[in-house]
Amino acid sequence: MRPATQRVVIACFCVAALTAVGCADGFVNPVSPSASASGTVASQVSASFPRSGALHVTKECSDYHGQAGEICTITSSNLEAIEVLKGPSSVLFGRGSTGGVINQVTKTPKLTPFYEVGGTVGWPGPSGRATADLNYPFANSGAARLNLLFSKGDVPGRDDVNTNTWGVAPSVGIGLNGPTRLIVSYSYQYDDNLPDYGLPYLRGEPAPVRHGNFYGLPDRDYEHDDVNIGTIRFEHDFNDNVRLRNTLRLASIDRGSLVSIPAIVGGPFTTLPVDQIQVTRTGTQRAQLDQYALNNAEVVAKFNTWQLKHTLVGGVDAGYETSEIQRYTFTNVPSTTLVNPFAFPDLSNMGRAKSANSDAGATSVGVYAVDEMALTQWLKIMGGLRYDLFDAQLNNHFAGQRLHRTDEHLSPRAALVVLPTPNQTYYFSWGTSFNPSAEALVLAANTVSTEPETNETYEIGAKLNFFGGRLGFRTAIFQTTKDNARTTDPVLGIQVNEGKQRVRGFELELVGQILTGWNVWLGYTYLDSKILSSFDVQTGVPIEGNRVPNVPENSASLWTTYDITPQWQVGGGANFVDRRFANSDNLNVVPSYAKGDVMIGYRPIPPLQLRFNVINISDAQYFDGVHPSHVIPGNARTFLLTGTWRF
Repeated sequence: MRPATQRVVIACFCVAALTAVGCADGFVNPVSPSASASGTVASQVSASFPRSGALHVTKECSDYHGQAGEICTITSSNLEAIEVLKGPSSVLFGRGSTGGVINQVTKTPKLTPFYEVGGTVGWPGPSGRATADLNYPFANSGAARLNLLFSKGDVPGRDDVNTNTWGVAPSVGIGLNGPTRLIVSYSYQYDDNLPDYGLPYLRGEPAPVRHGNFYGLPDRDYEHDDVNIGTIRFEHDFNDNVRLRNTLRLASIDRGSLVSIPAIVGGPFTTLPVDQIQVTRTGTQRAQLDQYALNNAEVVAKFNTWQLKHTLVGGVDAGYETSEIQRYTFTNVPSTTLVNPFAFPDLSNMGRAKSANSDAGATSVGVYAVDEMALTQWLKIMGGLRYDLFDAQLNNHFAGQRLHRTDEHLSPRAALVVLPTPNQTYYFSWGTSFNPSAEALVLAANTVSTEPETNETYEIGAKLNFFGGRLGFRTAIFQTTKDNARTTDPVLGIQVNEGKQRVRGFELELVGQILTGWNVWLGYTYLDSKILSSFDVQTGVPIEGNRVPNVPENSASLWTTYDITPQWQVGGGANFVDRRFANSDNLNVVPSYAKGDVMIGYRPIPPLQLRFNVINISDAQYFDGVHPSHVIPGNARTFLLTGTWRF
């Protein structure tokens, strides 16, 4: 957990976020530090430990303080910026924030009128993306804003895989220039995609086949997301020192999918020649409806006691979540060859059977307070505490089970910040987080009695500013330990909290302007992860002593731009990710990779901006999505032309 002043902000005008690939790729390009208070719309960076200057962002999202949320789709069309708070953050965000929190800052109405339309075309694919951002002020203190998105295209370098998305996000604000402000917003997004589960592993590495190989079934497989989110945010400034804000969010996420997960016939360590290996793609179907009602009330107060300056943030979270899931499996699905998969077999004999039917609900309440106290101009201390109540129940209609679990947890946080000069900041921080067994609204007979996992992080860091604050350098050394990791008791067969995991590391970041017109974003992270103790045995291999899955030892990112003239800008960068283990037994290894991107921008007239991007310029073959049983290739070299008109 690092002090709020060390938050990294990522703006969605980074190279990847400006294009059809979406804002997730923008996480590797930090833009500037921010000292703003912690936001209330957040995503979990990771369910375990990964943290990095080149962040590996999963799609596990929580849209709120303390709510762990279901998997969701991140799009950049309605995002103003993205804030990243690294390290355990349960004191503000509740359960599940071990690796950190990503605060998605959505677009809100402004009192300045503007109208922006944009479009992107991409090759190979082809792909296309169109957006509109329209803001209209009214009655001196009100404004309405409308964001529109349409995106459609094939995934570069992947046979048959395609994505289709459209969305609309209206919002209205009143009293925007006064002490009392109200913003009401709604967001709808629909996705219709052909899901891609990539390649299977063979003998401990991704199968040595063409990266474009697709083992799914386009005539059968699908992924549909129907996402509705409504938000009401109220703010009132009692005076310059006290602010109240309340945010109510209602959400419904209706997801249906049928996916083909490739698996080697005879197991991944078969001795057959590659050209004789067969791949099964039996398939799993899911129909899931998640609904949320979440509220956060928060007060920010600045005051003095005995000549000590305080900034106190206190709040209450309350929420109710439900999840209904039905799953199906398939029989008599034709297999295919590993080397030359056939995507359109005869499916007339395919059978389907229900494998799961459950509904779950959870009530959560969180109360927190964090006080930053300035002892002198150069010395601050920070302390915080949060109480969480998480009550979950699951009805397994398929197995005839009714399971219930209640967890209560305290999450403390503390930090010491030293500011010897305006351009130097040094800090020590300590923070905690926790992960209840029903975190994702999933319970089973072997987990219902399992206590929450707890995580503890110690961190020492520094931030230095140069050239009048134009260039910032940040560094941190940290250790995160999970002292009671879940592991399966070899006698009882239930999960017990007797494992231990640890990640140690350090990171370096350089952000800002080296010379006039020359901007740079550079980050490097080293992570030493280890499973210190565990009863678990996978594929006959004890996992104790192994590395934590999907945690690269080294990762680095660079993005730089240079303004040649007021009309022309060029940019380029590279990302490196070290090898990763796909599972806890460390038998499947995903190789390291490096890839580069370049960009050229041109503004012929003030309202018009043109941009040409080349993503993965060397056409490097790499793997982006790492899973225990399969691995998904990253996009091939992609050319993107974007035009934006703002008036």
